[in-house]
Amino acid sequence: MSILQAVYDRAPEFVQDLMITIENARSLRRRRSGRYQEWKRYFAEAEFLPREKLLFLQQKRLTEYLSFVVAHSKWHRERLRDIDVETITVDTISRLPTMTKEDLRGNVSEIATLSPRQAYIAKTGGTTGASIELYYRWDDFQERTAITDVFRERFIPISKSRIAWFSGKSIIPHPERATRFSRDNWINGIRYYSTFNIHPGTIAYYIDDLNTFNPDAIVTFPSSLVELARCARLAGLSFTGNVKAIFPTSEALTPADREVLQDFFACAVYDQYASSEGSPFITECPSGRLHCEMLTGIFEVLDPAGRPAMEGDLVVTPFGTRGTPLVRYQIEDRVTLSAQHCPCGRNTQVVERIDGRKTEFVFSPERGKVNLVNIANSVKGAHGIRKFQIVQTEPSGIDLLMAVDRSQYTSEDEAVFIGNLRDRFGPSFGIQVHYVDNIPRDPSGKHRIVLNHLSIEQMA
Repeated sequence: MSILQAVYDRAPEFVQDLMITIENARSLRRRRSGRYQEWKRYFAEAEFLPREKLLFLQQKRLTEYLSFVVAHSKWHRERLRDIDVETITVDTISRLPTMTKEDLRGNVSEIATLSPRQAYIAKTGGTTGASIELYYRWDDFQERTAITDVFRERFIPISKSRIAWFSGKSIIPHPERATRFSRDNWINGIRYYSTFNIHPGTIAYYIDDLNTFNPDAIVTFPSSLVELARCARLAGLSFTGNVKAIFPTSEALTPADREVLQDFFACAVYDQYASSEGSPFITECPSGRLHCEMLTGIFEVLDPAGRPAMEGDLVVTPFGTRGTPLVRYQIEDRVTLSAQHCPCGRNTQVVERIDGRKTEFVFSPERGKVNLVNIANSVKGAHGIRKFQIVQTEPSGIDLLMAVDRSQYTSEDEAVFIGNLRDRFGPSFGIQVHYVDNIPRDPSGKHRIVLNHLSIEQMA
């Protein structure tokens, strides 16, 4: 524990607010300085460009990015030494080798183009293995902040809005005796809420705090806000504020999650996709469609044989990751593209849905891989379920952990939920139910619905 953290943990709440205000205001100011305004104009002016112009600018950025990578990254320069990267186009990028999470995890120091002393150091959550430490250039952060702000400002004026932010950081030192589960950045109008302490015993404090704060927008892990909404409904509590937009981040948003959030908060949910590693962006438009932000990188959707497909594994080359460059990175997420043109007027590739992590599925010998979206929808028709988690260690079945409200959850609800799961997994698939008081979040503050521990051999 750092000295600063020790001081924070022992300080009165108003001092903790002050410390968070100073630290977060400093970070936001740095993110929105330098080339931030230049990048913001660039992305805003490109939103409705013709497809041909977008492809031209995307190719220009790709050439500049690859040239930078081979000039400054020792690891990439060695692996691409026999390729003239200036000849690589968006259509021929498959000539380059892919890189995996294991490549990144084991070679960060040689992949990086700057020293840790010069970098903003970030860590992935480690949900598919050990955490990965990444080095970011501040100008890359300014670019990524700019595209995020352009996306959110389609719906609200960011700089003039009160934001409720459900944070993956541990900001409540002594939750066992707390009655306030938020801390404030006074300068920027942001109130940070802990994602680690949402449960029936604290839910009244969260709802009262949110109603008093009355945010214009909420930025959140979907699982955190869905759990809050379900706990509140079970407790007979309601949200009385006038939030205008909810912006999920860091997790896949399922249709079931969207429905819960829109119903409880009475506002629209606008999704986006990025990643801790620095993936290019996919953002939602006012027409409710998801769009690949072509000027943030290259998106490849590949089938199991590595061929371009409308549905498959996502491989990315993000332009805003010059600190730790990624070239044809297997990010281990799945995406389904759409052939439709969006009525919003944007001419970028439309995405039908983001399916989340490749590992977020249950394998059934009868039905094959059942993905997260189908699993999450299984709660429909069942009442009293606060949250659940599936753990699979054998192909023949799962352990199902369930945290429920016994005052509303009945044997009929159990039959509906288990029946929905059996419809997806098959009638002979084993489901061992374990009722628990709570299901802990992972260290990043996220709740994982599926923990799949099967090997490739077990699914053969």
